Amino acid sequence: MENKNILVFSPHADDAAIFIGGTLAKLSRDGWKIYIARVTNDDFDSKGLDQKTTIEKNRSEAEAAYAALGAVETIHMGFKSDYMRMNDYNKLRGDIAELIRKIRPYSLYTFDLDMRGESNLDHKIIAEAVHEALWISAFDLHYPEHFEKGLTTYSVPELVLFSTAPDECYTANDIESVMDVKIKALCCHETPINNMLMNAIQSAEYAGLPCDELKEILDAPRDEVIAMFATKLAAGIGEPFGLNAAEMIKVCPSSLGIFG
Repeated sequence: MENKNILVFSPHADDAAIFIGGTLAKLSRDGWKIYIARVTNDDFDSKGLDQKTTIEKNRSEAEAAYAALGAVETIHMGFKSDYMRMNDYNKLRGDIAELIRKIRPYSLYTFDLDMRGESNLDHKIIAEAVHEALWISAFDLHYPEHFEKGLTTYSVPELVLFSTAPDECYTANDIESVMDVKIKALCCHETPINNMLMNAIQSAEYAGLPCDELKEILDAPRDEVIAMFATKLAAGIGEPFGLNAAEMIKVCPSSLGIFG
């Protein structure tokens, strides 16, 4: 296969590593060129930091994490996090279509449109824009300004989905051989993962649940905590399929898959 480009749209810095980090590490190991587009600036994903520092730390941590996964390029699209409903949707969709036309990936990875119970609108709206851009990038009357930059229309051969709530159409991808790489990438995301863990304690306290044990766990070195949670999560996903560590993905054989 001549085209071994993969384009990933990660709404937030840590989404790629959390949901498909092992999958991407395997693909990179097998010679695929991974491009990861980080759509938002993760403006608010921290605890105890000002916004400027939050944006800077999440950017540098994303670059380190994606490099650990084997990505050849990190693309910062620069949209404001948690404001997707208020952002310019046409610009979002056009910028995504431009990346598709520029990178010309064989496979495109994105969140699923049909995520049950998904409350994060960044995930949903960006998924919607990616799915639209997937077929729009093949139309020569959409975003003709791209052609002035030397780009041409393009149709993506394969769409791969990941989800916060995978359904029965998803398959388990064995990531045991690259679990160490996934953990290394996750450990790079110190800022958002610290926020996630602190919010878990806060939620437990507000619910009146005992959280002394959780606090003790979090007193351990952060890399050890991340490794423990990541290993348990991957093991839980893989167990029903007889795997020691897995991630869930859904592969559509061509861009026509978006039409059902």
